[in-house]
Amino acid sequence: MFKRKISEVVEGTTTLLVPEKELRRGEKGQPTLPKTPIFYNPLMELSRDLSIIVVQVYQRERECPLSFCDALAATGARGVRIAKEVNGIWRVVLNDLNSSAVAFIKLNVSLNQLGYKVLVRHMDANLLLSSPSFDIVDIDPFGSPAPYLNSALRALRSGGLLCVTATDMGVLCGRKVEACKRKYEAKPLNTEYCHEIAVRILIGSIARTAAIHELYIKPIIVHSTNHYIRLYLEVGRSKELIKRSLSSSYIIHCNNCGYRKLIELMNTKAFENKLCPLCSNKINYSGPLWGGSLYNHDFCDKVLKETKTSKTKTKQKLIKMLETILEESQTPLSPLPLYYDIHKVCEKTKTEAPPIKTIITELKNQNYQASRTHFKPTALRTNASIETIKETIKNLVKKP
Repeated sequence: MFKRKISEVVEGTTTLLVPEKELRRGEKGQPTLPKTPIFYNPLMELSRDLSIIVVQVYQRERECPLSFCDALAATGARGVRIAKEVNGIWRVVLNDLNSSAVAFIKLNVSLNQLGYKVLVRHMDANLLLSSPSFDIVDIDPFGSPAPYLNSALRALRSGGLLCVTATDMGVLCGRKVEACKRKYEAKPLNTEYCHEIAVRILIGSIARTAAIHELYIKPIIVHSTNHYIRLYLEVGRSKELIKRSLSSSYIIHCNNCGYRKLIELMNTKAFENKLCPLCSNKINYSGPLWGGSLYNHDFCDKVLKETKTSKTKTKQKLIKMLETILEESQTPLSPLPLYYDIHKVCEKTKTEAPPIKTIITELKNQNYQASRTHFKPTALRTNASIETIKETIKNLVKKP
């Protein structure tokens, strides 16, 4: 059946058979474009581990058996693990358009004795997702999820969970501006906090698509890791929540002094003259994008607790990431958008970079809100202005 060698890998408590040639890693953590349509990426194990935990926590909150669909399943790694490792999942549908991928999915379903629970489909993803059928839909393409968002939202039952991965970071992070406008109807910005902008552009795009179907979306947890971003969104029906999720925002940014601000759609005249209010240099902008919270603090707390009892190989990495997410999701910090890369700020001030913890403590002593961010280990999230941050760093460097 298979012309290539097959390797056996273990993720969580699940044994998987995958194409041996797809076990290679890209340079500096980047994925390599597969030579064949069947793709298994070992770098995504952390993402799959977190998916298991998030879906388990979500199922406990719903308190009922749930259905799960992976519309772009490839070797079936994520979906087979969901079927085997998550309690309370009564039906899993795994689909791929490629016949060789479908053969691998069937092999892994059989290997883990999950035929009673897993349905394998061989069809176009958008056709599969043509009607409301699932409690959880997972979209994890190689590249942009944009072609599948409309169908994925339509396939969810009200109150469902939408899981989305995007690996087209060159588009979302501002290196391919026109492509971003085409795919997400938003202008990106290539800055030191471009990964947060990428997340907000994608959420904003999904919110606008959801509104067409009279649906709201609400982020419960998101993360940016290596070459990809991953979103978990609650989707449901509520006219009031639709209005909130459609409240688009823009970011204005000055490359010269580092000034940045989130502004509402109705106030876009604020950047018409395109001059920075601090240094009078030309400013740039990004949007429309999601301007609200990226996390549900209580849900993130449950995910962290669940992770601490798990037996995944990426457990320690997940705990570290989730602890930081929990810190930045605390009320009233979670509405604060945009983080500051301290190394970038210190380039402007021409000073050495004090420890992040020291800067956060000092900002809090000045009655500002401040926290680390999982987006970048050298960055912090705060409501202090760029001027205050610079002055704080200068004062800390001067101290003996």
